[in-house]
Parts: sequence; structure tokens; C-alpha cells
Amino acid sequence: MAGPVIGIDFDHTLIDYSALLRDIVETRGLLAEIPQNKKNIRDALWLLPEGDLKWREIQEEMYGQRIAEAKPAAGVLDFLQACKKKRIEVYVVSHKTEYSSLRPGINFRLVAQNWMKNNAFFSNEIGLNENKVFFEPTRREKIQRIKQIGCTHFIDDLEEVFSDLSFPPKVVKILYASPPSQSSGVILKKNWGEIHDYFFGWP
Repeated sequence: MAGPVIGIDFDHTLIDYSALLRDIVETRGLLAEIPQNKKNIRDALWLLPEGDLKWREIQEEMYGQRIAEAKPAAGVLDFLQACKKKRIEVYVVSHKTEYSSLRPGINFRLVAQNWMKNNAFFSNEIGLNENKVFFEPTRREKIQRIKQIGCTHFIDDLEEVFSDLSFPPKVVKILYASPPSQSSGVILKKNWGEIHDYFFGWP
């Protein structure tokens, strides 16, 4: 029997922006109290006047000029290393536009790829293949890519991806570090240690 083919989202799943996000929101003085969860921060910002624009400006800062301050999600490099040892195929598939609509000179995909290089994702030790990283312009195209490469499992922090009617029903849906899912058939994992345990057991 063939082994799993694992797909992983990039933003807020493979890369941890949490400290950077809180710093940006605090520096801009946007919220009196800053929630811990990214989704709750986003939802709180959306309630502000021009909240959608504020959130887009924060995303541009996080995903663009300050991405170097973000960290690999705790445990993700260990997970990828374990996948390499077990010869499990891993892809990164993310909904990421190429250029910022606010500052067109920033190429989000290029800086994300460089961040991965600088954080050893493509090293011999970790073994992620640069040719298996896909940044797609829309969620629909992201889902099409998941189908095309034959993922058996997909790991994402956004429940909206899994609740999309076009998401392939046979792909195992692993919701990462998010509030409990309202969608059926979604497996909730709080961190990469739990994901490692799901696929490999301990240690």
C-alpha cells in the first residue's frame, strides 16, 4: 500500500507569525486587548471601521517586509525530518497572491520562498523539495492543486478551506491550532507534536 501524501498550508501553519502579529497590532494601537488566536485577532479587527483594510495592511507587513521576524512553527521541522526518514511525500500548498495590492513592489511568494531557505526547510537534513512548494492565487486554485498532486492528508489552520464544497472529500482534513471545527470529518490537532503523534506515534 502506498504511503501518505501530505499537503501543508504555509501561512500560520508552517510559519508562526503569532509574536509578530501581536507586535504589529500593539504598535499600531488597534485593539485595547489582543486575543491570543490569530482568527480572533482578525475577527476583532474586522469589526473596526475600515477593519478589512486594517487587516490587509497588517498581512502585508507580516507576509512582506517583516516576514524574516517570523519563526518556523514549533515542531514543524522535526515533523518534516521524520517524513524524510520515512520517505513520505510532502508538499506545501498555499493561497498566496504574488504581489501586494497595497505595495505592488513586494513579491509575497518570493519572500516566502526565501524565508524557507533561510530557515533550513530545503536543507538535506529537513529535505523539503523546492519543486513541491506551490503558491496559488485563489483558494479554489489551491484546492485544485491539492487534488492534482494527490494529497491523502492536508494540514491547514483555516476551516474555510475544508468547508469549501470543492475540497476533495477523500482527503483527510487536519485542522491545525484552531478553535474546534464546526465541519464534519475534520481532525483537530493543537500543535505539531500532536500531528507528529498522529502520523508516527511517540517518540
